[in-house]
Amino acid sequence: MNNPKPLRFRDRYPDLGTGPIPVAMNTSPEYFEREREAIFMQEWWCVGREDEIPKPGDYLVREIEAINASVIVMRGDDGQVRAFHNVCQHRGNKLITDERGNCRGMVCGFHAWTYDTRGCLCHVPHEHRLHVI
Repeated sequence: MNNPKPLRFRDRYPDLGTGPIPVAMNTSPEYFEREREAIFMQEWWCVGREDEIPKPGDYLVREIEAINASVIVMRGDDGQVRAFHNVCQHRGNKLITDERGNCRGMVCGFHAWTYDTRGCLCHVPHEHRLHVI
């Protein structure tokens, strides 16, 4: 019995063509932004292992350049592992600058807004003086 020859990739997808691939795909900032939105922002990211943060308050910080994000992965005081954007909701300042460690909470270095190990805002200094514009 004759086994048919498997189709080559280009034969299965003739619309892709066989000519040279444009260099712009590898160098264009606009093309990369489209890839960032269409691919990188839609996928899960492996940033560490659960056993790297065994105790409550243990954390990892990862800078994910492909999506312009700094992420904190922390074991809460309840034992749950959570991930947060590494930014204060007040002024966008980074909450943690070390790559790993242990803490009882996160404090923004700008105005000392404080978050617990579950990521909840728990203290705003001089909150009574704040006003909404």
